[in-house]
Amino acid sequence: MHQLHGAEPVDWLHEAGIHYIQLHASEAGKSVYEAAGFVTGRYPGMDLITPPPPDDA
Repeated sequence: MHQLHGAEPVDWLHEAGIHYIQLHASEAGKSVYEAAGFVTGRYPGMDLITPPPPDDA
């Protein structure tokens, strides 16, 4: 399998006609993606996780 490095993933996506990617990166990985051209988005992401319904046992 071919691994993509540096700006290569961004180039591949652009050539494939993909012009918007939303990425969720850890603080540890943030600099890697910034080096590839990703920027902090205008709207921070938010999650809502609710518990599953109780089992009807």
